Amino acid sequence: MNAAIIERNWVVEWFDERQCYHMPSLTMAPDGTLLAVWNGGFLQWNGDPMFLYNYGAVLNHAGDYSGSNAVMFQCTDYFNDYDVQRIIADNYDNMNNQEKAEEHYIIASRMIPNRFVPLYQLFRLYEKNGRTNEAMRTAKAIIEMPVKVQSKVVERIRSAAKAFLSETDAEKPTE
Repeated sequence: MNAAIIERNWVVEWFDERQCYHMPSLTMAPDGTLLAVWNGGFLQWNGDPMFLYNYGAVLNHAGDYSGSNAVMFQCTDYFNDYDVQRIIADNYDNMNNQEKAEEHYIIASRMIPNRFVPLYQLFRLYEKNGRTNEAMRTAKAIIEMPVKVQSKVVERIRSAAKAFLSETDAEKPTE
C-alpha cells in the first residue's frame, strides 16, 4: 500500500500496512482510514517499538484512551520517555482518573525538568479540578522556570500561568 494521508498539515507515508515512520502528531483521517491501517498493522507487529508508540498516539487522538494506555504500557517495555508519559497522563485525564494523570504528568516533568509543557499540563489538571493551591504552586514554578529558548508556546504557557495567578489574587478577599 503506497499512499500519503494528509491531515492537519501532517503527512504520513505508508510503505506497507506493518511499517510506518514516526511523526510527532499523528491523527486519524476523517474517514477512519488511518486507524484501520494501524489496527491491521498492529496484529502483525514487526517488533519496532516506535510502531507501538505511534499506534498508542493514534488511539489517543481517536479517543480510545483505554486502548491507547494498553499499547503505551507495552511501549514502556522497550522505551519510556517524556512523550510516552504525557500520552499516558492525557489518557488518564480523559478517563477522569485525575490521580493517575497527575502521577504521569509529574513523571514526564521530572524526566526533562526544563520542559514547560508537562508542567503546564499538570497546572491545567489542577486548575480544572479546583485544586487551586496546587495550581498556584505550579503556576509559580512555571513563571520562575528559566527560559532557554523563546517560543510562542512558552510565551502562551507563561502568560496563562501569570493570568491565573492574577485572577486568583484578585479573587482573594481583602481584609
